Amino acid sequence: MTTKLSTEETRNRMASINGWQHWGSAIARSYTFGTFTKAMDFVNKVAHLAEEAGHHPDISISYTRVTLTLSTHVVSGLSEKDFDLAAKIDAIAGPSDAKHEIKHEAKREKAEARAEASLEAKKG
Repeated sequence: MTTKLSTEETRNRMASINGWQHWGSAIARSYTFGTFTKAMDFVNKVAHLAEEAGHHPDISISYTRVTLTLSTHVVSGLSEKDFDLAAKIDAIAGPSDAKHEIKHEAKREKAEARAEASLEAKKG
C-alpha cells in the first residue's frame, strides 16, 4: 500500500534529490539538452523507467528542455515512489547530458505571476 509522506518525511527526502523543487503536492525538475533529439532520447529513457516502476511523471517538452513533475495521485501528494523515480531519472540524465534550470523556470513563473497579479489589480 502506498502512503503519503508527512511534511517532515518530504523535507528529509528532498535533501536526497538535488535540483528538484517541491511544489505543493508534487516535485519537479527541468533538464536542458543540446539538441531536440537528445531531449527526446531522455524522455524515452524516462518512459522506460516509469513503466518499470508503474509510476508515471507528467512530462512537458519544449524543444531542448524537458520538465518532469512527480506526484502520487492515489494519495493526493508525495510518496516514496516519487523520490525513488526522481533518483533513477537523475541517474540516467547524467551530469554532462543535462543542466539544471529549475531556478530559472521558478523565476520566470514568479515574474509571470507578478505580471498577472498586476493586470488583475489594474482591472479591479
